[in-house]
Amino acid sequence: MGSGYGGKHTGETAIEAARLAKAVGQPVRVVWTREEEFTWAYFRPAGLMELKAGVQRDGTLVAWEHHNFNSGNAALTTPYSVANQVIQYHPTKSPLRQGSYRGLASTANHFARESFMMSWRMP
Repeated sequence: MGSGYGGKHTGETAIEAARLAKAVGQPVRVVWTREEEFTWAYFRPAGLMELKAGVQRDGTLVAWEHHNFNSGNAALTTPYSVANQVIQYHPTKSPLRQGSYRGLASTANHFARESFMMSWRMP
């Protein structure tokens, strides 16, 4: 039981706690320092989003292109009605350990999509 509440680790901490508890013969509490967290934990995947759209003069969306490099494909598809779509997730290799936080990739994809929509709609 318990939670990470901001911790970005997988099961390594639980394994570490189990080994320590076994060694001392009683329950233990594992608390990582900030340095340990950044050394041993994983990071949310960095990503690059490339978006393009075709829009008629009346504001009708007629084409949509969204490329997500590395940050995940959750919620990648657009909720907007548009006939011509190219939507792709491109996994890449990272030198850092990567893992999901609470919102998986949907947070990044939604933010990129809505920021893009706002950028061409503003006068």
